Amino acid sequence: MLRVRNLADRLIGRAEPETEDRSERPTVSVIVPYYNVEAYLAECLDSVCNQTYTDFEVLLVDDGSPDGSREVAERYCATDERLRLLTRPNGGLGAARNTGIRHAKGKYLTFVDSDDRLPPRALVTLVESAERTGSDIVVGSVMRFDSRREWMPGWTDVVHRQERPAVAVVDHPEILRNLYTWNKLFRRDFWDRQELWFREGVAYEDQPIITQLYARADRIDILPEAVYEYRARDDRSSISQQTATLPDLRDRIQAWELSREALKGVVDDRIWYGWLQTLFDTHFHWYLTSPGTADEEYWRLFTTAVRSLAADAPPEIWAATAPDKRVRIALALAGRKQDAQEFVRQHPADRRLWPAEVDDRGVTLQLLSGEIPGWIRNCSGCCPPSSSSPTRSSDSLAGRCRRAGAGDLRMGLPHQDRSQGSRTRRPGRPRRRYGR
Repeated sequence: MLRVRNLADRLIGRAEPETEDRSERPTVSVIVPYYNVEAYLAECLDSVCNQTYTDFEVLLVDDGSPDGSREVAERYCATDERLRLLTRPNGGLGAARNTGIRHAKGKYLTFVDSDDRLPPRALVTLVESAERTGSDIVVGSVMRFDSRREWMPGWTDVVHRQERPAVAVVDHPEILRNLYTWNKLFRRDFWDRQELWFREGVAYEDQPIITQLYARADRIDILPEAVYEYRARDDRSSISQQTATLPDLRDRIQAWELSREALKGVVDDRIWYGWLQTLFDTHFHWYLTSPGTADEEYWRLFTTAVRSLAADAPPEIWAATAPDKRVRIALALAGRKQDAQEFVRQHPADRRLWPAEVDDRGVTLQLLSGEIPGWIRNCSGCCPPSSSSPTRSSDSLAGRCRRAGAGDLRMGLPHQDRSQGSRTRRPGRPRRRYGR
């Protein structure tokens, strides 16, 4: 634990003296930083102010926004006494969140990005769970939306399929896929004891701190209800839609490295491997499928990071990764950029496009024709040999990846497929940024 705290002190910063009198204490402090969100802020604040739960304050943090966002914020503050407006020089989302925390009075903290929305019962769902179990963190599910539709992200089926009250992260390491700051309620006294702060001046400031908070929490409530609505901007201008850029990649790699330093050899191996699995299942592929791979420096930085992180992965992580994703990672490890790009263009995640063979060991998907190194072909060899650089093949790109196991055959696929993206919203299910 000492090593984790030292990491937090060095990279995130220690607490500053509290500046607010908490004598008149609301139950929840809702922290809403904003910057250049004039087009979205009113919709966000309407969703917060119209919550069925009413015992909360809203801290609107103006991070030096140059557009008309402040006028929107002032208008809402003038009509609802629960809203307070804080002003600071521009410092980025992490700095703005830290400012909100320092001024918050509530028993609980929650965060909302200023281009997103809360469903009407979001706060009551989170607070009732926290009051019932006494957990340090409550984590709800999420909906996504854009100007045309709403949908449930595919990963929520794995992470939030059922209610899990008062568990530790080691009991459900899949929660490490949900490393967002929002869609969570944090007990303020737990937060203060950790002496953790958001990194400032970088993107993905939330991932190392949320990872550490999960690892330190005695109890976490994991809920199936969607308590957050996360916008996909049509113009792709939000922070999380910049994966093709070098600055975004550098910030992501730094977040990976800090999370690894906080977890490896410090926490239970099940937590450490659960975090690595999220990289293999999701994070790596945000960049492997990005047009940014056309840039040589982008490709070099990314593959160097993947080699370093994949070296820590045991065979079980490779075996639990979907076949098409194993092939993508393997091609990155081999430095085969053109093959990796072609593989992405072939849409291998759509199982309907590829012939399949069934035998007594399982299902073999013919992803592409040709040959690739033998260690990719079968589940027993789906991680690289002891050397971190797999043998190159002069043959054309292939991809026979075996998914084995009798239980898999009963499902028609070897394990639950977490690579199929998203599903449309079901009738009756709760709906599900600065903008992320």
